[in-house]
Amino acid sequence: MSDKKFADFQLQPYLLTAIQKINFRQPTPVQQQVIPVIMAGRSVVGQSATGSGKTHAFLLPIFSKINPEDQTVQAVITTPSRELAYQIYNAAKQLNKYAPHPLTIHNYVGGTDKQHQVDQLSRKQPQLVIGTPGRVLDLIKSQALDIHTAKMFVVDEAGPDSNRNFYGTMFFRAESVLYHESSLGGSNLYLPRHVADRLFGTKGCPAAEADNRQNRKSKTWHIRRSC
Repeated sequence: MSDKKFADFQLQPYLLTAIQKINFRQPTPVQQQVIPVIMAGRSVVGQSATGSGKTHAFLLPIFSKINPEDQTVQAVITTPSRELAYQIYNAAKQLNKYAPHPLTIHNYVGGTDKQHQVDQLSRKQPQLVIGTPGRVLDLIKSQALDIHTAKMFVVDEAGPDSNRNFYGTMFFRAESVLYHESSLGGSNLYLPRHVADRLFGTKGCPAAEADNRQNRKSKTWHIRRSC
């Protein structure tokens, strides 16, 4: 793998400033693989261990591709737990601090005031949605959250038990999809083929693979690009 720099990815200039401020020096292997694919508008399936920079592998290109002048939902990121949703939300807010025209970012998780969220959405739709599938789907069914304009979708830490009703509702709306990190036991990260095939039609597609073998148990990761 070539040693790329963040400047090589054609990210928005303010993101390069943000990267410096949060002390990112060099793109990690998963960032080097994933960022160019998303920037090119292609779908990608990725796996990576915790601490490998996977969150920014999708956040950076998403931020770069969102049009700040378009006040519609442009990207949706889902994760199975409230804790992970808040982690991604905080990372997104950190990048947003450096945007010349800050994006509207909302976090929707269970255990929060749904009616307040519905009232908020009636006034303004977020450009970036982060949340758990149950609450996001609830807001969609309530006709409060309008996701038909979204062109980027991220599923973080998804497995075969993921909410398929939710994803069935969402995926046909998304033109650029990142299906990210299926963790099915300890540090051995594995993407079930039947899940990818069902959701993304990846059967027969060429795979691009890369491994960091310094510590196979915790560092192995795999990238699969859809056709």
